[in-house]
Amino acid sequence: MKLFLFLILALLNISCSQIISSVSAQTPVIYFSGEYSRDGKSMDIKFLYTKTFVKDTLINNSDFKKFKWEKFKNFNDKHEVYYEYERLTPDEYTLLDGKFKMVHKLKLKPEEHKGVLFGNEENIGYEYIDTRSYSPKPEFVPDAHSPIKYFSTADNNIFIYCENGDEKKIEISMNKEELKKALSENYFKTAAEILLRKDSVEADYDVQPGDEIQIIYATEQVSFKSEGTLGDKNSIKGEQKKLPSKKEITTIKCTDVKNEGKKKFITLDITKVNSKTNKNENSTSNVQIEENGDVLMENQLVGKKQMYKLDFKIDSLDISKIPEEYEQSNMTKNFITFTGITYDTLSGKPFPRIVYINSANYYQMYYLTYFPVPYIEYPGTQASITYVKLKGKEYGKKE
Repeated sequence: MKLFLFLILALLNISCSQIISSVSAQTPVIYFSGEYSRDGKSMDIKFLYTKTFVKDTLINNSDFKKFKWEKFKNFNDKHEVYYEYERLTPDEYTLLDGKFKMVHKLKLKPEEHKGVLFGNEENIGYEYIDTRSYSPKPEFVPDAHSPIKYFSTADNNIFIYCENGDEKKIEISMNKEELKKALSENYFKTAAEILLRKDSVEADYDVQPGDEIQIIYATEQVSFKSEGTLGDKNSIKGEQKKLPSKKEITTIKCTDVKNEGKKKFITLDITKVNSKTNKNENSTSNVQIEENGDVLMENQLVGKKQMYKLDFKIDSLDISKIPEEYEQSNMTKNFITFTGITYDTLSGKPFPRIVYINSANYYQMYYLTYFPVPYIEYPGTQASITYVKLKGKEYGKKE
């Protein structure tokens, strides 16, 4: 189970009385549930969920938060809706279902105790989890911020996982075979915000010579310093710290447009400037827009001239189409895909940006609806459109 948690992190009856309180629309948290294969190397994703705060309420003189859950495989299909009541304090966690029946009740302290997990009374043990991904690792010494797994001593595949950061969070749980986890990566937080809008927008690549955009990539840099020796007595001491971000400015300018029948051919000049070295890297790229709307860059499909709308679902991989030499025993059979629309506002004008997420990838893809280029955000990198020039009008600030 330690391996499972590491991979996830690179995934009583009570009567009631309630009191008043309500809030406006809240951004949900996205979850998924799934089951591991027997060897624990792959997961079959079963369902997607959104969890939305509804209101504060009072149950038996204790403060609870009411949450609305929506369960689905495709966001555009029918959802199963249910409610839960949660009480999370520095010392205790209680979860009730929509009929006020106990689901979880346990102490959030590093000690063995009796409690309730998934509706059953259990002897509850605990284990600190080492989430460090770098190596060599100094000896793990848990502190007040170290996450803790609280599990049934009868079956440690029954557990909840408590994050102990600036505030406590319970976003991972497992009931024997089925694991449920919040998708807390930054791009899924962006996806959750987009779910509230459900916009649609059509891509229109009516660019002309002189049109251009500027993208700034800021990359986080981290250094790790260690000293000591490895062996029976691990004396390694380590220190990790953030360094100033590295910045790269990419300017993409349209220099030529030709139409041949219903096809369009666009020439782009691309200039990249590294803030650290202050060196320029220049190149030219050819974009072709086919009659069916396919956008090709150097003969590679990079987008489509079409109507984009919200799409969020569990997708699957057709294993039969994968050559045998590329097949792997731990290959993920299904994955999560998300397509949605967000906006970059420059000089008061909103410019649509298509967000594409595939949980099988470690990066996030963006498509612009007004300029025929995609761009990618890798972990630790933040990409921003800061300047747009279209048909002689300028928006934002050019660096």
